[in-house]
Amino acid sequence: MAIALDASASKAADSNAISMNYATAGSNRLLVSFMTIDDTTTAISTMQYGGVNMTYVTTITSAATPNRVAAFYLVNPASGTNSLSAAMSGSQDVGLFGVSFTGVKQVSGFDTSTRVNDTTSPFQNAITTAEANEVIVFGAGDDDATAGARTPDAGTTELQDVIHGAGAGDYGAFLGYRLPGAAGSYTQGYSNESVFSDGANIIQMAFKEEVAGTANVKPPHSMLPLLGVG
Repeated sequence: MAIALDASASKAADSNAISMNYATAGSNRLLVSFMTIDDTTTAISTMQYGGVNMTYVTTITSAATPNRVAAFYLVNPASGTNSLSAAMSGSQDVGLFGVSFTGVKQVSGFDTSTRVNDTTSPFQNAITTAEANEVIVFGAGDDDATAGARTPDAGTTELQDVIHGAGAGDYGAFLGYRLPGAAGSYTQGYSNESVFSDGANIIQMAFKEEVAGTANVKPPHSMLPLLGVG
């Protein structure tokens, strides 16, 4: 069962909470979320979809703006329209990405993740997939508060090129993905010459394909994230 894009969305705020309605459909679903925050100390206390806690993966923290990008996922999210939401320990310029796929392995489908602060355009990160036909999901933020300013690398499909944050500290953010086919090492990213020397914070995650005849639907589950660490 080939992995396919379902939907994507973005939301920006200057608050201690952020949420948006997000709809998923299809079989063997996966929902991925990236959170961007314009400081190094505000903790994410919850990240949920339809009231279910998502699994925390990793955070990249640096001097770049936004100072932090955090990544989460949820296997077999509820179908239909539900709230994708996060709560923080304090008010801050923040942003939220959601992207969902079908055809993703429902048991032990997470492969690996990588993260980097890259200070030179093109802003890129490498990741190595263990199996063929995985999906690589890419989330990033930089200090150029301009939408539509980023040019994705060849092979990277752009989903969102937007402004995150809604106050004095707004910034740019990028969401994309890749379906490379063969297992191996892949580098993806984007170019933006307007970004200052602090560069971009990037996280990538890779997820495996559900092979026909082996599907084992897993009920929605999570690990409550305890963030505030880089």
